[in-house]
Amino acid sequence: MNIVIWPDIVTAVAAALSFFILLAAAIIAKREINCMDRTREAELLEDLSRRWDEELLRESRQAAEKYENGTKLKEAVKELSEKNDKQYYVLLRLPDFFEELGLLVNYQCLFPQLAKDMFGTAIKYHYARYEPTVKLLRETYKDQTIYKFFEDLTKKCQ
Repeated sequence: MNIVIWPDIVTAVAAALSFFILLAAAIIAKREINCMDRTREAELLEDLSRRWDEELLRESRQAAEKYENGTKLKEAVKELSEKNDKQYYVLLRLPDFFEELGLLVNYQCLFPQLAKDMFGTAIKYHYARYEPTVKLLRETYKDQTIYKFFEDLTKKCQ
């Protein structure tokens, strides 16, 4: 004779239902986290885009374009640095911006592909122009990490 133990059956059904409810909750939570990450990245890209278009970086891009090539730019940066001229800091805003962008990519706050899609051409162009300046600054300050994130970002955008 089989005796049905209803409390055991109810417990088993409740355990199975609890498992599926927890599984569904985990899936929904994962989707929400992914959505929050995409929203955060979108806000970050919006902020970066706004900064790129603001007067300070526009002034820096215009100032850098006054020099024919990276060598002339490096010479100007060296001369302006020696004079402690305000223009020195204006010219360094651009590599500073890309250094920050590279830092965000390096610490996975921003996917490399997003940075590449949004700023890829500008990253490569400006690193090519600033590479002699970066080498000068590294030699001057005996620090090979100066603008390292900018350099790494450029490699990721190839």
